[in-house]
Amino acid sequence: MGRPLTEDELCSKLLEWGKDSQEYEIGFIPFAIIKADCFQQASQQEPVLFDDLWVYNNSNADVMTADGR
Repeated sequence: MGRPLTEDELCSKLLEWGKDSQEYEIGFIPFAIIKADCFQQASQQEPVLFDDLWVYNNSNADVMTADGR
């Protein structure tokens, strides 16, 4: 996209990746169950997983978490 994703866009993308992992990778790729679960939890804004991805997503170093903490 060339820009950081919004919170909603990031959650949507994480949910999509989780579903894709669950549907197409489990049984074929090692640790696919864990990957799918992590993406799905992060898409629900589970604090530890989502915050790490949110910081990575943002180019602005001043933004530490999605909720401004």
